[in-house]
Parts: sequence; C-alpha cells; structure tokens
Amino acid sequence: MLARAGLILAGAILAAAAWAAPALPGVREAGERRRIIIGTEMAYPPYSFLDDAGRPAGYNVDMARAVAEAAGLDIELRIGPWDEIRKALADGKIQAIVGMFQSPQRAAKFDFTPPFTEVEHAIFVRSDARGPGSKEGLRGKAIIAMRGDIMHDYALDEGFSPNLTLTETLPEALRLLSSGKSDCVLAAKLPGLYWSRTLNLANIRAVGPPLRVLPYGFAVGKGNRALLARLSEGLVTVQTTGRHAEITAQWIDPLVPPGIPLRRVLFYAALVLAPLLLSLALALLWSRTLASQVAARTAELRSRNMLLSAMEEVSIDGILVVDERGAILSFNKRFIELWGIPSGVAETGVDENPLQFVAQQNKDPEAFYSRVKYLYAHKDEKSRDELQLKDGRAFDRFSSPMFGPDGGYLGRVWFFRDITERKRAEEALRESEERFKRLFFEAPLGIALIESLTGHIEEVNPMFAKIAGRTKGEMASIDWMSITHPDDVQEDLDKMALLNAGKISRFSMEKRFLHPDGAAVWVNMTIARVEVEDKAHPHHLCMIEDITARKQAEDERQKLQSQLAQSQKIDSVGRLAGGVAHDFNNLLTAIKGYGEFVRDALPSEDPRRADVVEILSAADRAASLTRQLLAFSRRQILSPQVVDINKIVGDMTNMLGRLIGEDVKLAAQLASAPCLVQVDPGQAEQVIMNLTINARDAMPKGGTITVATEIVRLDEGFFAAHPDLRRGPLVCLSVRDTGCGMTDDVKSRIFEPFFTTKGKGEGTGLGLSTVFGIIKQSGAEIEVESAPGRGTTFRIYFPQIEPAAQDKKANAGEDRPARGHETVLVVEDEGAILRLMERALIATGYTVLTAADGREALKVLERHAKPVDLLVTDVVMPGMSGRELAQEIARRNMARRTLFISGYTDDAIVRHGVLEPGLAFLYKPFSPAALLRKLREVLDGPADRAKA
Repeated sequence: MLARAGLILAGAILAAAAWAAPALPGVREAGERRRIIIGTEMAYPPYSFLDDAGRPAGYNVDMARAVAEAAGLDIELRIGPWDEIRKALADGKIQAIVGMFQSPQRAAKFDFTPPFTEVEHAIFVRSDARGPGSKEGLRGKAIIAMRGDIMHDYALDEGFSPNLTLTETLPEALRLLSSGKSDCVLAAKLPGLYWSRTLNLANIRAVGPPLRVLPYGFAVGKGNRALLARLSEGLVTVQTTGRHAEITAQWIDPLVPPGIPLRRVLFYAALVLAPLLLSLALALLWSRTLASQVAARTAELRSRNMLLSAMEEVSIDGILVVDERGAILSFNKRFIELWGIPSGVAETGVDENPLQFVAQQNKDPEAFYSRVKYLYAHKDEKSRDELQLKDGRAFDRFSSPMFGPDGGYLGRVWFFRDITERKRAEEALRESEERFKRLFFEAPLGIALIESLTGHIEEVNPMFAKIAGRTKGEMASIDWMSITHPDDVQEDLDKMALLNAGKISRFSMEKRFLHPDGAAVWVNMTIARVEVEDKAHPHHLCMIEDITARKQAEDERQKLQSQLAQSQKIDSVGRLAGGVAHDFNNLLTAIKGYGEFVRDALPSEDPRRADVVEILSAADRAASLTRQLLAFSRRQILSPQVVDINKIVGDMTNMLGRLIGEDVKLAAQLASAPCLVQVDPGQAEQVIMNLTINARDAMPKGGTITVATEIVRLDEGFFAAHPDLRRGPLVCLSVRDTGCGMTDDVKSRIFEPFFTTKGKGEGTGLGLSTVFGIIKQSGAEIEVESAPGRGTTFRIYFPQIEPAAQDKKANAGEDRPARGHETVLVVEDEGAILRLMERALIATGYTVLTAADGREALKVLERHAKPVDLLVTDVVMPGMSGRELAQEIARRNMARRTLFISGYTDDAIVRHGVLEPGLAFLYKPFSPAALLRKLREVLDGPADRAKA
C-alpha cells in the first residue's frame, strides 16, 4: 500500500523530467498549449463509452479531460473499437490512450504513466451452469475474450488459445455466454457487471476471486518521454487536488458491489497516512544529516562545475553564456572556432564586441541584430533559427533564458551548430527526391507500388493509370486482380507466390489489363520485391509497358504466315496439277474424239453404242476432275463476264431444290439492287452448287439452306485482313445452313485438297478446294463461320462492278453450221490428236495440211506454195512454240488467221504469249464438234480476233 501511495511521488519525478526532454509534437513548450489526440475504447463502461447522444463519456473520458487541463494540453478525444485504437497509437495516428492495462507485451510497444486506478478482472459464467471459478478450472473450457483486451493476452499466456473465441466487443461476448455458446467470459469486472445489467442478462454472474488486479493508466508511443512526463505531471495534480476522487465517486462507486473490501480501506488509509509518515521521517533525519549534506553538496557542486566545464569544451556546439546585462560569462573553444573570433575580442567580457564581429559574417546582419535585441528584450522567450553566412556556411542558432531557483532572470545562453553539411545533404536529398518524382510521374512506363499480400495498389504514376484505363483516384480503390484478364490471373498469382516466398526476387510476364469498357490491353509487366522495414507488410514494384500494338502486329504476322503457308500448299498442288494437265488433256481429247466417231458410226439399236456412251461419260467426268484440280490451283483458264449474281442464283433455284431433296428447305434472300460482279458464269454456278451440296450433307435430318446476296461497305480492318481484295463496295454471296457445324480443327482444313469428313468413297475432298481456287482466281475472298451445333455460313466477297461497266453486248446467237471448204494447216506434236483433228476436218469439207512440229509446218507450207485460210497449232511444242510458228507464218503472209490449242494451264500459256487480247484459243480437252464450232467462229469472225 505504501508503494501505491508512492505513485504520486513517481509522477512528480516524471513531470520534472519534462524540462530535460526534447519537445515533441502534441506537447506544450514555453507556455504554449498544444493539441494532441487521445483515444479510448468505445464500449467499455463505466470507463469509456458513447452516451445516448453519441458523445464520449465515462471514467476515462473525465480523467483524460482533467489531466489534460492540469497539464496545459488541448485534447481531441477519439473513441472507437479497442483493437483499432491500439493500432492507431502504434501507427502514430494518435498520441496517447487513456485507460490501458500494463503488461510485458505492451511495455515493448508503449510507455505508461503511473496508474490512476486498479481494475479487477473476473470470470463470468451462467447462473444456471456450473462454470469454472478459478484459473485452474478454466482448463478445457470454452472461453470468450474481447480481441486485443488484456484478457486476450492473459488467455494466450496461460495456454488457453485452443479453446479461445474472440469477439470485437464485450456485449457480444456476454450475449454468446448467456445463450449457451460458451462456458465463460474473461473480462474486467465492472464493465462486465454494467453490460449484464444494461442488456438484462440476468443469468450471468462473476465468480471466484479476481483473476488479475491490474494497474490502469495512460499509454503513449514508445520513446515519447516528453508527453509521458507531461501527462504524469497532470495526473499528480488531479490526484492531489481531489479531482480524481470526484471522478471515481461519479463513475466507479455506483457499480461496486455492497461492502468495501478491507484492501480498499487499507489503500485509502495508506493514501492519506503515507505522506504524513514520510514527512515525519524526513524531518527526523533532516537535522542529523544537514551538516554532512552541506559538505557533500559543496563537493558535488565543485565536481559538477568541473563536469559542465569539460562538457562545454567537448561539445560540437559553440556555446556563449551572457548575464542579465549582456556581459559575457563564458564561452567554449568551439564558439571561437565556428566564428573565427580573435581572442582579444572575446576576452573583453562585453557581448557587443563579438556580437559585431559575428553579425558582419552573416548575409543579413540587420536581421541578425534584430533577433538578438528582440530576445534580450523578451527575457522569457526561447528561440531557434538558421543563419546563412557570407562564406556559404549555415548555422543552427538556439537561445534560451536562464532562471534562478527564485524565478529571477540570470541571463541567456546561445548555442551555435554548423549544419552546412546537413543542409547540403538535405538539399541533395530534395534534389534526388525531385528527380525521382519527375522520373516517376513523367516515365513512359507505368509504375506502381503494390502491397504484396493484399494486392492493394498504394501508388501509381499517370502512365500506369492511363494504360489501365482509369484515373489515379480510381486506382487507389482497386487491386491488381480486379483489372487483370481472368485468363491471366492464375499465372500472376503463381509467380507472386514464388516472389512472396523469397524463391525469386523478380519476374516478368505478358498479361492483359481490362478497361472499364471491357477492352483488353496487352502489357509487358516486370515485378520486383521492395525491401521495407515492415516485414509483415511486404511490397513490390510493378512496371508495365503497353505492347498492344506489338501483339496485334504479331497476330497479323501469324495470319499472314498462315495465309502464305496455305498459298504455298495450294501452289504445290497447282504445280502438280499443271504438270499433268497437258498430257491428261491430250489423252482425254483423243478418247472423247475417237469415242464420238465410234458412237456416231454405230446404229442407235447397236448394244455397243451404250458402251461407247459410258466411255464418253467417263471421259467427261475425268475432264471435270481436271478442271476442278486446275480451278483449285487457280490455273484454269476462265472466261470472266460482268454478271448479276442475283440472276445466277435465281436461275439455279429450281435445279438446286431438286438437288438437295425434299427434307431440306431452300430459301433465297436476294438484294433489291443488281449485284454485278466479273466472274466466269459457269464457275460461279459451280461454286454455288458445291456450297449447297456441302450444306445439304451437313443436315442429314433436314434443315434450311439460305442463299443470300447483299452489297456491303466494310472498314479498313477487313481489307487489311484481305490485302488482295480490291477496295470499295463489295457483293457478298452467302450460303448458310442449320446443320451440325464444324470444330475449329476441321474449319482450318476444309479448303485443303483431298481433305474430307465424309466416309470412304463418299467424296473426293476437292469440292471446297475447288471453290477456294475459283474464288481466288476470280479476285474474290471467302470466309467461313461455324461452330458445333450452330450451323455453318460461307461468305464470298466480290468487288462490285458499277452498272455502267456492264457489258451490254448481245449474245453471240445460235451456232453457225460447222461445215466448211477452207484450207487448214494443223500442227500438233501428239499424233493421236493430230489424226483426230485431220479426220474431223476432212469429214466436214475442209482441205487439211498436217505437221508434227513447227519446222515441219514451214516445209509443208513451202510445198503447198500458197497461203492457207487458217493455222491451228498447239502452243507448247518441242523446238519451236506455236506462237513463234504463227508469227513466222504471219511474217511470210502464209495464213490469214490463227487458232491456238493447248492442254497446259494458263501460266504456261501466258509465258508463250497466247492469252493476249486478239488471239483465238481453244482449251483441251475438246470434242470434234467443239473444234468445228470454234473453227467456224474464227474463220467467220473479224481477222483481228485471230491474230498470230
């Protein structure tokens, strides 16, 4: 109890220490009243709580106000959940807490004033249940404590954590106990009794002796000695003036159960008697020790003067002490060194001499004089400022008055410290910080500081916010996962886990950010761990570069590479097809020609005639297969015309309807305006037919095929994806079905030659590849849209032909008679075809000359000795080509007209110059009838259309 009474004496000692403590924010200095923030628990009656009007009230609140008033402090009370208040003090957001129990764990983080009371902590149980009545009885029991409360620490220290449940408030804990959710609650006794009564929890009671009786006082941040001393000083005043007893009587006594314990009686007795007994003992000792104390004090003062003198000489500060009249009492060597004062000037004993010497070294002597005179005139004031010297140095100047024990003014002490290097370092630091800010805010890369564990974005530069598509303010309220594309989150999380575990120090990855409108932006992100003092909250630095344009370019390059590969594949097959086309077409020409001879020679009733018809049909199918191969390879010779796709679709509707069967519905949706394009009409019909047959095969159970046309105008993105397509209005021909659809893998291969999804023997795999070749050769493009179960749509885009460009010439009319009387020179290196043509021409009245090559043809003409009416020559022959032969004969004026024939593909013919305007051409394979019709067309037509 004497120790309890001695708390008042300890408080006085701590208050005296405030004169030696440095001034800190929130503490008064030289008579000033400073404002501090004091926090306390919001639901801890009778100590602290919010009253019915929402204002702070209670024992702690009144104590805080009384102590602040006594200590000369202005305070702001902040009341909230206990855990938040403790964290606010630890983080420096408030300066003190009124009402905190002391413990070893808390002493490591906070400093405490002497306590202003003691608080009992008890075990609360239900009245209808047999609960633990002591610490030993708590083993194995379900315990509740308030999070962050001293009983929380007690339960952890005693090993009760396996059975411990934490709540945010004491009322919540008591309600859980009352409803049977726990065996007991550990809490301060008076708050527990208060809430039990207030909440009408009649089945709760406190049992057993107190678990703990703990001192209860003010807490400040660790090392804040000045504030600790000031609060202790005010606490002593409150206790000695009786204000403490008034506050206790108002808030504590009404809740104390009847009957004051003997301990409390002894406490108050000690509180009254201890000072009296202490005073009596001191008086008895005083007279005996006075003499010895005088001698000891004299020796102590002598020793202290020597110590102070030594301290003056080793101080880094220049020190000057003057009396109340301004006369110099003392100075140290450092003062002389700093100012370079001659010894004669300082030793005059008059402050004015060194004052003038010092003032002239300042950049602003008048301001220096003015401040000194002001302080001499205002003897109670302290002062601190900076001096700028003419030689570039900077001094920190501090001046404080000196007062005697009676309060009389004794003089003034001046301190001067050279802070030149510190100022330079501060300036360098400011410049460095400014450079960093410029780099951070003006960097072309996005930079962000992110809390590693939560993903919270703490700071971003403008470029980061711009790339993320948000403002800096919006970035502060989101985390990185909420702006990351869902497909990229897991990879980011995996790498962040390695970073946080210390297995890697940095990583880079490409990912996508999502803008608020859903647009995705590709970034190249680099993340590195940042070392911070707070190990519990690691951070990392994130830098991002917008690579959306690069990714788009890569995608475009991949598309172009894919198109190139497809083109190369098509070209390879085309070269193969073109290589065999000539020989194959020669064979088919011979088969068809001699077959027709045999057919025409047999009577209609002859059974062999049907065999010949089958042979001719097979030849026709073989010729069709050759045309398909050449169409796929884009080497077929076309006869493009300006046609209306609407008319072609309309003319084919009846035929297509019969072709697809009754279980499939055919619908035509044609544009209202003519859809004019330049295309070979026969090839266009083949495209429509092939696509319609494929659509039918995709709907074995029936469905709908829609053939549609429209005139469209598309953006540059479409033409960039199809660079071979002419810019401008387009005619879109689409064939859509409601069939089974295709997978992406099948869709990527449908235009490959010989690729088919049909069973063996059910398809050649050339249908869509032929369509592809025809479309490409016609200067058009094709796209396919399909998904399993969602049908398929083919869209073909042709450059639109303006109506004015349409060829309005009438059709050629009926075929003219095939018979003739003219002389024809036939040149063909394939003997079977040469004999075939000779036989067909002689049979229809022509005079025929034949040759196997160009040189032989010239000799035949020399023997004939006069011009022929028509030269019919193969284009590609050994030695001399057909074109060279025709030009030589034309030079000699030995043939009026020329008809070229060939089974080669167009690129070979072009190399020989046969597809130039004004040249007549017949493509192999052909029938004798087709040959005769072509001859009459050439012989009867203008001469300039059958040039050599």
